[in-house]
Amino acid sequence: MNWREKVSYIQGESFIVIESIVKEDPEEWLEVLEALSKDASIWRCSSVRVLLSAMNDTVETRLKNLGFTFLEEKIFVRFDLDKLGKEISLFILRSIHDVPPHVFQKTWQRTMAGSPNAPSTMSMEEQMRNVANELGPTYRDSCLIAYEEEEPIGVLMPHLEPGKEGEGRFFYFGLVPEERGREKSLPLYVQGLHLLKEQFGASYSVGSTSAGNIPMRKVFRKAGGIQTGRKYVYEWRKRGDGK
Repeated sequence: MNWREKVSYIQGESFIVIESIVKEDPEEWLEVLEALSKDASIWRCSSVRVLLSAMNDTVETRLKNLGFTFLEEKIFVRFDLDKLGKEISLFILRSIHDVPPHVFQKTWQRTMAGSPNAPSTMSMEEQMRNVANELGPTYRDSCLIAYEEEEPIGVLMPHLEPGKEGEGRFFYFGLVPEERGREKSLPLYVQGLHLLKEQFGASYSVGSTSAGNIPMRKVFRKAGGIQTGRKYVYEWRKRGDGK
């Protein structure tokens, strides 16, 4: 069985995320997981994530037997970019064409501090390699710092999802801790949606966040996002001594 033909997935240099399965039922998941367990190339990754559309005791037991643990519940939304209102660009955006990569990485790391989303299990160096690997040579266009009066306030990483016609996403979006709660998330996010449409050529955008990230869910709603579903995220993480 070629399990890759039955799933939608994203693979980077050291990770793979199985986002969905063609036939969403427990028996199909069990078949995919059985095939996955025998694929040696997968277990060379540092991180393997599986997103389930519904909780199921049998599938969860199989995941746990394979070494997966429950990570978080995520909600997903969709934006029709043709229905965006007039753009108001409040912030200056600079990519790593304009600022040194280490400045971008430092700002990105700051935005992760205290985030309601599940913390990343990868180092910043791993994450940057994965961005470059997933997005290809143009990844620098997607690594943006938002500035207000020359002070960095956050990071957004718009891109076209490889292999999905017209689908825009944010690899990451977040504000530095001192800028949260100051009504800047919504205008920055909307500015990013316009960027996806006008510079990246996206016709729609898919967003996701932890179910417990209430501020980001409010941003989605106010920006016009329509909730499309929930996913339950399980992760296998390579130990220092291998699988």
